[in-house]
Amino acid sequence: IGGMLEMRRMSPLRTLAALVIHGTTIIFVFARFYQMSGFAQTEPGQFPSYQEAVYFSVVTWTTLGYGDLAPSAEARALAASQALLGYIFLGLLVGTAGELLKQTREAQK
Repeated sequence: IGGMLEMRRMSPLRTLAALVIHGTTIIFVFARFYQMSGFAQTEPGQFPSYQEAVYFSVVTWTTLGYGDLAPSAEARALAASQALLGYIFLGLLVGTAGELLKQTREAQK
């Protein structure tokens, strides 16, 4: 029983780590798609650098929307789907962090 309780306490921590890893991976995958689609072409055929694509991906994922870059018509659906995924992941991240904090406080009593 002690092992099961210890495993139960670790579960939110593992979930939190998995969410961070998966979220980061998704940001980089979306960045590659943005780069390939030319999400913010200034001239026809000119694609953004990978660093710009990562920046745009993070801004989209977190729904900050600085306004300095905008998705091209071809990338709008992709950007909208990433923003929705960002909402879901950030909600799961906050919920899991709250559960981890709750379990940590209960263990300290």
